[in-house]
Amino acid sequence: MLDELRDIAFRFQIDPNKTVGHAARISSVISVLSNINQSFQNFLEVEFFKNEEFVKAFEQNSKVLESLKEDLELLLVDVKFGSFEAAAVPNLISLPSLFNDKVSVWKKETYQDYKENILYGEYENPDFLKKVMGRYSETERNQIFKPLFSAVSPERPYKLNFIRANKKKIVFNQPAKGLYDLYVPKLEKRASVDSSEYKTVQFYAQVRKSEDGYNLAKKNIKQVYFLEELEHETYPYKPSSIVFEDTAYDLNKRLDCQVDFEEGMYIIQNQEFDITVWGESREEAEYSFAFTFHSLYQNFAVESDNKLSQKAKILKDSLLKTVKKVIDESPKN
Repeated sequence: MLDELRDIAFRFQIDPNKTVGHAARISSVISVLSNINQSFQNFLEVEFFKNEEFVKAFEQNSKVLESLKEDLELLLVDVKFGSFEAAAVPNLISLPSLFNDKVSVWKKETYQDYKENILYGEYENPDFLKKVMGRYSETERNQIFKPLFSAVSPERPYKLNFIRANKKKIVFNQPAKGLYDLYVPKLEKRASVDSSEYKTVQFYAQVRKSEDGYNLAKKNIKQVYFLEELEHETYPYKPSSIVFEDTAYDLNKRLDCQVDFEEGMYIIQNQEFDITVWGESREEAEYSFAFTFHSLYQNFAVESDNKLSQKAKILKDSLLKTVKKVIDESPKN
């Protein structure tokens, strides 16, 4: 069955910049996989609501959509770790009996549509752009193309290649700025009622300390030495604990992270664990950081030494020294 899936999978390669042995960073792999998967899942949802029969089924049972998306979660069916070349595809061979043949056909056609017309799209071609703009609304284009193009934003420390059936490598790039804005149009956001009243600022001040810490009431501030309003939420990120879904990591020390805002994306970097993550919002970037740290811990800290390289053992040791306690609140069978 895997051979059949490999035949229809899309293949890609992460080509890193300036790494030892030209090895792909774990954060890069996670970022690429996460962004492509998010784009595909959004594409499925967009196409789902263009199908009248699906819409009727959704009105009776809203879980139908999530069930379809779970069935079509992308799977890695082939991986070459040396150059990090991988093949990904949803399970289109062993289809569940819950859905009829018509739905099974829709799944296969929709995946093929995404592969040929989204991943392999000719973004600089005026005819292709015209077709996309006629087919999808601004919101739909934003949902589909924003996560996909985020996988190859200019600040990424790698190149992403798609490998076609004839073995030819195609470098995947964002379209030029003017075209990018057509694929990923800026959507108007409703300002919250209090958005004009509250701003994010950083400041240094002499403050009275109490038993409970620092109370920033005006009467407790003797002098403000420096105050600056931040254009973006780039205040420091130094977590003493990290929570991802049902797992919490209590740390022995705060992680020192750099936060920047570039090209419309929040970027959080941690040099100690070589983590670089991105997000459209500060919240998304912090979530990506938690996901990446969680993945590192689960893949290295709990792995047997005989399955790890010397470099991986050093990473494992650093993780174990950094994490004081792991609290797993996931449901137990």
